[in-house]
Amino acid sequence: MISDVVKCVQENGQLKLVVSEAYHHDWNVQFPRNLREEDALFVVDEIREASSGGFYRVYGNIRRFVP
Repeated sequence: MISDVVKCVQENGQLKLVVSEAYHHDWNVQFPRNLREEDALFVVDEIREASSGGFYRVYGNIRRFVP
């Protein structure tokens, strides 16, 4: 399984997740709110499109990335 890196950013007063260019940038990512912190990077096991479409869900382990 290939892991993905996501970044938490402040956008319009809310913390959102940014994913790589391979994904739709205008879609939201379902991610635990209690882990969100501005400019934090996370390594996640998998990001998949939700079955209803229009947003992504994170699956598997979520680990804080410390460079």
